[in-house]
Amino acid sequence: MGTPLRKLTVLVDEPREGAYHWLLIEATGEYIEAWIQVSESDELYETYHQAMAAGLLALQAQIEDLDLGPREAALEPVRAAKHGGLFGAGFGAAVGR
Repeated sequence: MGTPLRKLTVLVDEPREGAYHWLLIEATGEYIEAWIQVSESDELYETYHQAMAAGLLALQAQIEDLDLGPREAALEPVRAAKHGGLFGAGFGAAVGR
């Protein structure tokens, strides 16, 4: 099975009257418990339309294959630690290997 879609969207904000910028935000949790900011524009735009268009281009740049959409990265397999830490809690594990 493929990796699940990320829940990304573009939001336009108006930090001051007549000055707009875009933000990319991503939903977290199975039931969209919260939104986190992924990135934002460095520049301000004169119109909402300009900011939204630039934000959509930034969103598309985040997506490797536009036909498949933004996918979560595949998880790396977990490997057993090669040290003798204490029973399963990780106490005594080496840090900064």
